[in-house]
Amino acid sequence: MENPILAMIPSGYNAADAKLYSILPSDGSGDFTVSVDADATRINKEGLIEGVALNQARLTYDPLNPECPSLLLEPIKTNLVTYSQDFSFWGDTGVTVTSNDTISPDGTMNADKLKSTANNWRRNKAITLISGQTYTCSVYAKLDITTSTTKAKLEFYKGATGVTATFDLENKTIANSGLTDPFIKELGNGWYRIGGTFVANGTSGIFYVYPSEAYGVAGTMFYWGAQAEQSSYATSYIPTVSTQVTRTFDVCKDAGNAALFNISEGTFFVDVTPFKESNFQRITLSDGTTNNEIIFLFRDDNSTVRTVSETSGVGQFDNTQSITFDTRNKLALTFKNNEFKLYINGILKITDTSGTVSLGLNVLNFAGNNGAFSFFEGEVHDTRVYNKVLTEAEAIKLTT
Repeated sequence: MENPILAMIPSGYNAADAKLYSILPSDGSGDFTVSVDADATRINKEGLIEGVALNQARLTYDPLNPECPSLLLEPIKTNLVTYSQDFSFWGDTGVTVTSNDTISPDGTMNADKLKSTANNWRRNKAITLISGQTYTCSVYAKLDITTSTTKAKLEFYKGATGVTATFDLENKTIANSGLTDPFIKELGNGWYRIGGTFVANGTSGIFYVYPSEAYGVAGTMFYWGAQAEQSSYATSYIPTVSTQVTRTFDVCKDAGNAALFNISEGTFFVDVTPFKESNFQRITLSDGTTNNEIIFLFRDDNSTVRTVSETSGVGQFDNTQSITFDTRNKLALTFKNNEFKLYINGILKITDTSGTVSLGLNVLNFAGNNGAFSFFEGEVHDTRVYNKVLTEAEAIKLTT
Protein backbone atom coordinates (compact mmCIF):
# COMPACT_ATOMS: atom_id res chain seq x y z
CA MET A 1 0.00 0.00 0.00
CA GLU A 2 1.37 3.41 -0.93
CA ASN A 3 1.94 6.07 1.69
CA PRO A 4 -0.87 8.58 2.27
CA ILE A 5 -0.37 12.23 1.39
CA LEU A 6 -1.48 13.10 4.92
CA ALA A 7 -1.16 10.88 7.99
CA MET A 8 -1.89 11.99 11.55
CA ILE A 9 -1.26 9.27 14.10
CA PRO A 10 -1.18 11.22 17.40
CA SER A 11 2.39 11.50 18.60
CA GLY A 12 4.03 14.93 18.47
CA TYR A 13 2.87 18.41 19.43
CA ASN A 14 4.14 21.90 20.18
CA ALA A 15 2.05 23.76 22.73
CA ALA A 16 3.89 27.04 22.16
CA ASP A 17 2.79 27.05 18.52
CA ALA A 18 -0.57 25.33 19.23
CA LYS A 19 0.33 22.56 16.80
CA LEU A 20 -0.37 18.85 16.53
CA TYR A 21 2.12 17.35 14.10
CA SER A 22 1.22 15.05 11.24
CA ILE A 23 3.61 12.25 10.38
CA LEU A 24 3.15 12.97 6.68
CA PRO A 25 3.86 15.32 5.01
CA SER A 26 7.14 16.33 6.63
CA ASP A 27 7.04 19.97 5.51
CA GLY A 28 4.43 20.97 8.11
CA SER A 29 1.57 21.52 5.66
CA GLY A 30 -0.32 18.62 7.25
CA ASP A 31 0.00 19.88 10.82
CA PHE A 32 -3.16 20.75 12.74
CA THR A 33 -3.84 23.86 14.80
CA VAL A 34 -5.22 23.04 18.23
CA SER A 35 -6.95 24.95 20.99
CA VAL A 36 -6.83 23.35 24.44
CA ASP A 37 -7.70 24.77 27.88
CA ALA A 38 -4.99 24.88 30.53
CA ASP A 39 -7.58 23.42 32.96
CA ALA A 40 -7.72 20.22 30.90
CA THR A 41 -6.14 16.92 31.94
CA ARG A 42 -4.99 13.74 30.25
CA ILE A 43 -3.77 10.27 31.23
CA ASN A 44 -0.05 10.05 30.54
CA LYS A 45 2.01 7.04 29.50
CA GLU A 46 2.61 6.12 33.15
CA GLY A 47 -1.16 5.92 33.70
CA LEU A 48 -1.26 9.10 35.80
CA ILE A 49 -3.72 11.97 35.44
CA GLU A 50 -1.85 15.18 34.68
CA GLY A 51 -2.68 18.72 33.63
CA VAL A 52 -1.71 20.04 30.22
CA ALA A 53 -0.30 23.36 29.12
CA LEU A 54 -2.38 25.88 27.22
CA ASN A 55 -2.86 24.61 23.64
CA GLN A 56 -1.05 21.35 24.30
CA ALA A 57 -2.72 18.65 22.22
CA ARG A 58 -4.17 16.15 24.67
CA LEU A 59 -2.50 12.88 23.79
CA THR A 60 -4.06 10.48 26.26
CA TYR A 61 -3.23 6.84 26.95
CA ASP A 62 -5.21 3.75 27.88
CA PRO A 63 -3.75 3.06 31.34
CA LEU A 64 -4.21 -0.70 30.89
CA ASN A 65 -2.61 -0.76 27.43
CA PRO A 66 -0.24 2.23 27.27
CA GLU A 67 1.28 1.69 23.85
CA CYS A 68 -0.11 4.32 21.51
CA PRO A 69 -1.84 7.53 22.58
CA SER A 70 -5.02 8.93 21.08
CA LEU A 71 -5.99 12.55 20.60
CA LEU A 72 -8.67 13.50 23.12
CA LEU A 73 -11.25 16.06 21.93
CA GLU A 74 -14.00 17.02 24.38
CA PRO A 75 -16.77 19.62 24.66
CA ILE A 76 -16.98 22.43 27.19
CA LYS A 77 -17.83 21.09 30.65
CA THR A 78 -17.95 22.41 34.22
CA ASN A 79 -17.12 20.41 37.33
CA LEU A 80 -19.91 21.47 39.71
CA VAL A 81 -18.18 19.90 42.74
CA THR A 82 -15.93 22.24 44.69
CA TYR A 83 -13.00 20.80 46.66
CA SER A 84 -13.06 17.82 44.34
CA GLN A 85 -9.96 16.29 45.95
CA ASP A 86 -10.39 17.37 49.57
CA PHE A 87 -13.20 15.54 51.36
CA SER A 88 -12.50 17.35 54.61
CA PHE A 89 -14.44 20.26 53.03
CA TRP A 90 -17.45 18.03 52.31
CA GLY A 91 -20.47 17.84 54.62
CA ASP A 92 -19.94 15.63 57.66
CA THR A 93 -22.28 12.86 58.71
CA GLY A 94 -19.78 11.25 61.05
CA VAL A 95 -17.28 9.76 58.60
CA THR A 96 -13.65 10.26 59.60
CA VAL A 97 -11.45 11.85 56.91
CA THR A 98 -7.69 11.33 56.93
CA SER A 99 -6.37 13.83 54.41
CA ASN A 100 -3.51 13.06 52.01
CA ASP A 101 -3.27 9.48 53.20
CA THR A 102 -2.26 7.67 50.00
CA ILE A 103 -0.99 8.27 46.48
CA SER A 104 -3.77 9.44 44.18
CA PRO A 105 -4.28 8.92 40.42
CA ASP A 106 -2.11 11.99 39.78
CA GLY A 107 0.89 10.32 41.45
CA THR A 108 1.06 12.52 44.54
CA MET A 109 0.15 11.89 48.18
CA ASN A 110 -3.18 13.73 48.13
CA ALA A 111 -5.94 11.10 48.24
CA ASP A 112 -8.13 10.97 51.35
CA LYS A 113 -9.10 7.97 53.45
CA LEU A 114 -12.74 7.88 54.55
CA LYS A 115 -13.71 5.65 57.47
CA SER A 116 -17.16 4.91 58.81
CA THR A 117 -18.55 3.00 61.77
CA ALA A 118 -21.94 1.34 61.90
CA ASN A 119 -23.70 4.64 62.56
CA ASN A 120 -21.41 7.04 60.67
CA TRP A 121 -21.97 6.59 57.01
CA ARG A 122 -21.19 9.18 54.33
CA ARG A 123 -19.76 12.55 53.22
CA ASN A 124 -21.78 14.93 51.06
CA LYS A 125 -21.39 17.90 48.74
CA ALA A 126 -24.23 20.12 47.55
CA ILE A 127 -24.43 20.87 43.82
CA THR A 128 -26.83 23.07 41.85
CA LEU A 129 -28.81 21.36 39.08
CA ILE A 130 -31.18 22.34 36.29
CA SER A 131 -34.36 20.31 36.45
CA GLY A 132 -34.85 18.10 33.40
CA GLN A 133 -31.16 18.16 32.40
CA THR A 134 -28.85 15.14 32.27
CA TYR A 135 -25.90 14.88 34.66
CA THR A 136 -23.04 12.45 35.10
CA CYS A 137 -21.27 12.16 38.46
CA SER A 138 -18.05 10.27 39.12
CA VAL A 139 -15.25 9.82 41.63
CA TYR A 140 -12.06 7.80 41.89
CA ALA A 141 -12.07 5.07 44.55
CA LYS A 142 -9.50 2.59 45.85
CA LEU A 143 -9.71 -0.27 48.32
CA ASP A 144 -7.86 -0.08 51.62
CA ILE A 145 -6.22 -3.51 51.53
CA THR A 146 -5.66 -3.41 55.31
CA THR A 147 -9.42 -3.80 55.79
CA SER A 148 -12.07 -6.21 54.55
CA THR A 149 -14.10 -3.51 52.76
CA THR A 150 -14.63 -4.38 49.08
CA LYS A 151 -17.60 -2.19 48.14
CA ALA A 152 -18.22 1.53 47.82
CA LYS A 153 -21.57 3.24 47.54
CA LEU A 154 -22.54 6.45 45.77
CA GLU A 155 -25.79 8.33 46.17
CA PHE A 156 -27.11 11.31 44.24
CA TYR A 157 -30.02 13.46 45.35
CA LYS A 158 -31.46 14.68 42.04
CA GLY A 159 -33.44 17.60 43.47
CA ALA A 160 -36.60 15.77 44.55
CA THR A 161 -35.60 12.11 44.81
CA GLY A 162 -32.37 10.15 45.06
CA VAL A 163 -30.60 7.29 43.30
CA THR A 164 -27.84 5.00 44.56
CA ALA A 165 -25.39 2.42 43.27
CA THR A 166 -23.05 -0.04 44.96
CA PHE A 167 -19.67 -0.69 43.32
CA ASP A 168 -17.80 -3.92 44.09
CA LEU A 169 -14.18 -2.92 43.46
CA GLU A 170 -12.91 -6.45 44.06
CA ASN A 171 -15.12 -8.14 41.47
CA LYS A 172 -15.67 -5.05 39.28
CA THR A 173 -19.45 -5.32 39.40
CA ILE A 174 -22.28 -2.86 40.07
CA ALA A 175 -25.47 -3.54 42.02
CA ASN A 176 -28.60 -1.76 43.25
CA SER A 177 -28.19 0.99 40.72
CA GLY A 178 -30.85 3.55 39.93
CA LEU A 179 -28.39 5.31 37.63
CA THR A 180 -28.39 5.30 33.85
CA ASP A 181 -25.20 3.81 32.40
CA PRO A 182 -23.40 3.19 35.73
CA PHE A 183 -19.73 2.41 35.20
CA ILE A 184 -16.63 1.11 36.92
CA LYS A 185 -13.44 1.83 34.96
CA GLU A 186 -10.02 0.65 36.03
CA LEU A 187 -7.28 3.25 35.99
CA GLY A 188 -4.44 1.17 37.40
CA ASN A 189 -2.57 1.18 40.72
CA GLY A 190 -5.75 -0.04 42.40
CA TRP A 191 -7.82 2.99 41.39
CA TYR A 192 -11.23 2.86 39.72
CA ARG A 193 -13.43 5.63 38.38
CA ILE A 194 -17.01 4.91 39.40
CA GLY A 195 -20.22 6.79 38.67
CA GLY A 196 -23.26 7.08 36.46
CA THR A 197 -25.87 9.32 34.85
CA PHE A 198 -29.27 10.67 35.91
CA VAL A 199 -31.85 13.28 34.92
CA ALA A 200 -32.37 16.00 37.52
CA ASN A 201 -35.90 16.41 38.91
CA GLY A 202 -35.12 19.53 40.92
CA THR A 203 -32.43 22.15 41.42
CA SER A 204 -30.84 21.29 44.78
CA GLY A 205 -28.60 18.27 44.30
CA ILE A 206 -26.33 16.42 46.70
CA PHE A 207 -23.37 14.13 45.90
CA TYR A 208 -22.81 11.46 48.60
CA VAL A 209 -19.84 9.10 48.96
CA TYR A 210 -19.87 6.12 51.32
CA PRO A 211 -16.72 4.26 52.47
CA SER A 212 -18.74 1.04 52.61
CA GLU A 213 -21.65 -0.57 50.81
CA ALA A 214 -24.49 0.87 52.90
CA TYR A 215 -25.65 2.75 55.93
CA GLY A 216 -25.03 0.70 59.06
CA VAL A 217 -21.99 -1.05 57.56
CA ALA A 218 -18.55 0.00 58.78
CA GLY A 219 -15.86 0.44 56.15
CA THR A 220 -12.79 2.23 54.86
CA MET A 221 -12.19 3.53 51.34
CA PHE A 222 -9.81 5.92 49.58
CA TYR A 223 -11.43 8.66 47.48
CA TRP A 224 -10.14 11.33 45.09
CA GLY A 225 -11.30 13.43 42.18
CA ALA A 226 -15.07 13.88 42.44
CA GLN A 227 -16.86 15.35 39.43
CA ALA A 228 -20.45 16.33 38.60
CA GLU A 229 -21.11 17.68 35.11
CA GLN A 230 -24.08 18.40 32.88
CA SER A 231 -23.33 15.63 30.42
CA SER A 232 -24.52 12.25 29.20
CA TYR A 233 -21.09 10.72 29.91
CA ALA A 234 -18.08 11.28 32.17
CA THR A 235 -15.47 13.51 30.57
CA SER A 236 -11.85 13.81 31.68
CA TYR A 237 -11.23 14.96 35.22
CA ILE A 238 -11.44 18.70 36.00
CA PRO A 239 -9.79 19.52 39.38
CA THR A 240 -11.42 22.16 41.61
CA VAL A 241 -10.70 23.85 44.92
CA SER A 242 -12.97 26.58 46.30
CA THR A 243 -14.86 27.31 43.06
CA GLN A 244 -16.29 25.40 40.14
CA VAL A 245 -13.99 25.07 37.12
CA THR A 246 -15.00 25.10 33.45
CA ARG A 247 -12.86 23.41 30.80
CA THR A 248 -13.43 24.92 27.35
CA PHE A 249 -13.88 22.72 24.27
CA ASP A 250 -10.97 21.23 22.32
CA VAL A 251 -10.42 22.24 18.69
CA CYS A 252 -8.25 20.49 16.08
CA LYS A 253 -8.37 21.97 12.57
CA ASP A 254 -6.68 23.60 9.57
CA ALA A 255 -4.47 20.78 8.29
CA GLY A 256 -3.42 20.87 4.66
CA ASN A 257 -3.61 23.28 1.75
CA ALA A 258 -4.74 23.37 -1.88
CA ALA A 259 -1.46 21.95 -3.14
CA LEU A 260 -1.52 19.00 -0.76
CA PHE A 261 -5.14 18.09 -1.52
CA ASN A 262 -4.97 18.72 -5.26
CA ILE A 263 -6.39 15.28 -6.05
CA SER A 264 -8.95 13.97 -8.54
CA GLU A 265 -9.45 10.66 -6.70
CA GLY A 266 -8.51 9.31 -3.33
CA THR A 267 -9.34 7.73 0.02
CA PHE A 268 -10.38 9.48 3.24
CA PHE A 269 -9.81 7.33 6.35
CA VAL A 270 -10.51 7.97 10.04
CA ASP A 271 -10.01 5.73 13.07
CA VAL A 272 -11.99 7.27 15.92
CA THR A 273 -13.99 6.67 19.08
CA PRO A 274 -16.98 9.05 18.93
CA PHE A 275 -18.49 9.95 22.30
CA LYS A 276 -22.22 9.95 22.94
CA GLU A 277 -23.52 13.49 23.09
CA SER A 278 -26.57 15.46 21.97
CA ASN A 279 -24.70 17.22 19.17
CA PHE A 280 -23.81 16.54 15.56
CA GLN A 281 -20.07 15.92 15.20
CA ARG A 282 -18.10 16.22 11.96
CA ILE A 283 -14.76 15.32 10.45
CA THR A 284 -14.46 17.23 7.20
CA LEU A 285 -12.18 17.38 4.16
CA SER A 286 -13.28 20.47 2.23
CA ASP A 287 -12.53 23.77 0.51
CA GLY A 288 -13.67 25.58 3.64
CA THR A 289 -17.26 25.89 2.41
CA THR A 290 -20.29 23.68 1.87
CA ASN A 291 -19.66 23.73 -1.89
CA ASN A 292 -16.96 21.07 -1.96
CA GLU A 293 -16.57 18.72 0.97
CA ILE A 294 -16.40 15.14 2.17
CA ILE A 295 -17.93 14.66 5.62
CA PHE A 296 -18.12 11.96 8.24
CA LEU A 297 -21.09 13.20 10.27
CA PHE A 298 -21.62 11.43 13.61
CA ARG A 299 -25.30 12.03 14.30
CA ASP A 300 -26.94 13.11 17.55
CA ASP A 301 -28.88 9.83 17.72
CA ASN A 302 -25.58 8.33 19.00
CA SER A 303 -26.03 5.33 16.72
CA THR A 304 -25.37 6.35 13.10
CA VAL A 305 -22.76 8.01 10.92
CA ARG A 306 -23.69 9.84 7.73
CA THR A 307 -21.08 10.10 4.96
CA VAL A 308 -21.55 12.90 2.43
CA SER A 309 -19.66 14.16 -0.64
CA GLU A 310 -20.60 17.52 -2.19
CA THR A 311 -19.28 19.01 -5.46
CA SER A 312 -20.06 22.58 -6.43
CA GLY A 313 -22.85 22.55 -3.86
CA VAL A 314 -24.51 19.44 -5.29
CA GLY A 315 -24.68 16.15 -3.41
CA GLN A 316 -22.75 13.32 -5.06
CA PHE A 317 -22.77 10.66 -2.33
CA ASP A 318 -24.94 10.46 0.78
CA ASN A 319 -25.28 7.37 2.96
CA THR A 320 -26.09 6.66 6.61
CA GLN A 321 -24.89 3.57 8.48
CA SER A 322 -25.26 2.26 12.03
CA ILE A 323 -22.19 2.24 14.26
CA THR A 324 -21.53 1.86 17.99
CA PHE A 325 -20.53 5.04 19.79
CA ASP A 326 -18.02 5.00 22.67
CA THR A 327 -16.27 2.27 20.68
CA ARG A 328 -13.41 2.45 18.20
CA ASN A 329 -14.61 2.69 14.60
CA LYS A 330 -12.59 2.69 11.37
CA LEU A 331 -14.19 4.35 8.34
CA ALA A 332 -12.90 4.89 4.81
CA LEU A 333 -14.48 6.47 1.77
CA THR A 334 -12.80 5.81 -1.57
CA PHE A 335 -13.80 8.20 -4.31
CA LYS A 336 -13.31 8.85 -8.01
CA ASN A 337 -15.71 9.99 -10.70
CA ASN A 338 -18.71 7.63 -10.79
CA GLU A 339 -17.40 5.37 -8.01
CA PHE A 340 -17.79 5.92 -4.29
CA LYS A 341 -17.22 3.07 -1.82
CA LEU A 342 -17.79 3.25 1.93
CA TYR A 343 -16.02 0.83 4.28
CA ILE A 344 -16.73 0.56 8.02
CA ASN A 345 -14.85 -1.75 10.37
CA GLY A 346 -13.62 -4.07 7.65
CA ILE A 347 -16.87 -4.29 5.66
CA LEU A 348 -17.71 -2.70 2.32
CA LYS A 349 -21.07 -1.11 3.16
CA ILE A 350 -22.12 0.45 -0.14
CA THR A 351 -20.92 1.20 -3.68
CA ASP A 352 -22.35 4.15 -5.61
CA THR A 353 -21.54 4.30 -9.34
CA SER A 354 -22.60 7.89 -9.99
CA GLY A 355 -21.29 11.29 -8.95
CA THR A 356 -18.27 13.52 -9.41
CA VAL A 357 -15.37 14.15 -7.05
CA SER A 358 -15.23 17.23 -4.82
CA LEU A 359 -12.99 20.00 -6.21
CA GLY A 360 -10.58 22.44 -4.61
CA LEU A 361 -10.11 20.60 -1.33
CA ASN A 362 -7.66 22.45 0.92
CA VAL A 363 -8.32 21.76 4.61
CA LEU A 364 -9.02 18.89 7.03
CA ASN A 365 -10.92 19.72 10.21
CA PHE A 366 -12.21 17.74 13.17
CA ALA A 367 -15.22 20.02 12.84
CA GLY A 368 -17.42 21.47 10.13
CA ASN A 369 -16.02 22.77 6.84
CA ASN A 370 -14.80 26.12 8.23
CA GLY A 371 -13.58 24.68 11.54
CA ALA A 372 -16.06 26.70 13.60
CA PHE A 373 -18.98 24.32 14.33
CA SER A 374 -19.93 20.67 14.87
CA PHE A 375 -16.66 19.92 16.64
CA PHE A 376 -15.79 16.23 16.88
CA GLU A 377 -16.05 14.82 20.40
CA GLY A 378 -14.11 11.66 21.08
CA GLU A 379 -10.71 10.06 20.62
CA VAL A 380 -8.77 10.14 17.36
CA HIS A 381 -6.44 7.19 16.79
CA ASP A 382 -5.48 7.65 13.14
CA THR A 383 -6.41 9.89 10.19
CA ARG A 384 -5.20 9.57 6.59
CA VAL A 385 -5.82 10.95 3.13
CA TYR A 386 -4.56 9.07 0.06
CA ASN A 387 -4.31 10.47 -3.45
CA LYS A 388 -5.37 7.13 -4.85
CA VAL A 389 -8.36 4.84 -4.58
CA LEU A 390 -7.34 1.97 -2.34
CA THR A 391 -8.26 -1.43 -3.67
CA GLU A 392 -11.08 -3.25 -1.95
CA ALA A 393 -8.58 -5.55 -0.26
CA GLU A 394 -6.49 -2.59 0.93
CA ALA A 395 -9.52 -0.69 2.23
CA ILE A 396 -10.84 -3.73 4.08
CA LYS A 397 -7.44 -4.32 5.65
CA LEU A 398 -7.11 -0.64 6.66
CA THR A 399 -10.54 -0.53 8.31
CA THR A 400 -10.33 -3.92 10.05
